[in-house]
Amino acid sequence: MTGYRTIDGYLDDMESVAQAVAALLRPNAHLVINAATTVDDSGDATPLAEDIAVRLARHLVRRPDLPIEWDVPPSGVVDDRCIVFQKLRQQQHVTGSIRRLAPAT
Repeated sequence: MTGYRTIDGYLDDMESVAQAVAALLRPNAHLVINAATTVDDSGDATPLAEDIAVRLARHLVRRPDLPIEWDVPPSGVVDDRCIVFQKLRQQQHVTGSIRRLAPAT
C-alpha cells in the first residue's frame, strides 16, 4: 500500500484492476489474490484481506479462501490467505453481498 494516502484509494484501485481482469477471464477461470490482515504497534487489526474480498466479490464469485500457514509468520501478520474468485460461465456482473459457493468439482 506504499504510496496510497487512504485505504479507500487502495481498495478502489484493487477493485478497478479486478474488474478489468474479470472482463478478460474465460468462463470458469479463477483469480487469486494474496492478502493479509495485519496488526499495528497498538495491536489494532487492519482487515485488509476481507476489505479486498468484499470489493472484488462485486465482480466475481468468491470461493473459499486458502489460508497460508507460516512456520514463523512475518512481523505483524495475523491472517495471511489467498482469496479465490471465479468467473462463472453465465456471469455478466455480480452485485450486492458476497456469495460464497462450494469448491468447484
